[in-house]
Amino acid sequence: MNKCAFLVASAVVCASMSAVAETVQGGNVFGILAVESKSADTIVAVPWCECSAGDDQPIAISNIVKTANLTVGDELYALNDSREKVNKWELSVGDDNVKYWKGIRVVVQSGSVDDPVPAEQSHAFRGSAIILHRQNPTDGTGNPIPFYLYGQVGSVEAVTYEAFVSPGEGVPAYTLVSPPNDTDVDIIAGGVIANSASGDSLVVRNLSGISRTYTYDGSKWVYYKATKGSDGKVTVAEQTADSITIKCGTGAWYVSRTASDPAPTFGWSNVPSK
Repeated sequence: MNKCAFLVASAVVCASMSAVAETVQGGNVFGILAVESKSADTIVAVPWCECSAGDDQPIAISNIVKTANLTVGDELYALNDSREKVNKWELSVGDDNVKYWKGIRVVVQSGSVDDPVPAEQSHAFRGSAIILHRQNPTDGTGNPIPFYLYGQVGSVEAVTYEAFVSPGEGVPAYTLVSPPNDTDVDIIAGGVIANSASGDSLVVRNLSGISRTYTYDGSKWVYYKATKGSDGKVTVAEQTADSITIKCGTGAWYVSRTASDPAPTFGWSNVPSK
């Protein structure tokens, strides 16, 4: 069961902005989103932006997922802008017993390893996504333990960005995507994907950890469903996707398999704004 609780508060500044309070026009609106997932690995949405006097500033990785309800040793993963590096952070605890995200490594596409990047110096833009690995996503009875997303609601009511496309035929390229808001989004009904190429796919994992792959055949999105007959035989049949829903607070993988021009584009309009 997906449970997303959205709380907003109007304020002149947050604690980290006290020095520039006089430059803020009106009140800033901050959101806290509770997300429940039974999966050890959850694609986490970036629904908001940095707490800033600017408009829709990318948010620091250290500020997206709050440390409440998380376990020391949990990890965050994020692709860099060119998607050839994966940044990794581990939840650690300082001498003051305060938990923080500590950079542990940067894995390069070539297989080499770079020095870690501080979570405070690495940013993600609204509408993108990161991955949260949790050691304890559920309690002793199997119920999900919520984690919390935080940020400032942006001032821009439409968010658009392009998926990364592969350099050649058959070479998949992966983009983490998420709705930049606090509600579930049906990407078919919403019409948010444009310029998909035949063979592209969208991998959506539900909050119980089960993934479903949707593939674009050039005119529609399809998936494959296995059915067990009375004789015990399993048949797999193609199904047309009437809806593809991404749950609030979570994201999905968009997989490009063709260097299409123009590139696949994601665009959400009328998203919440301050």
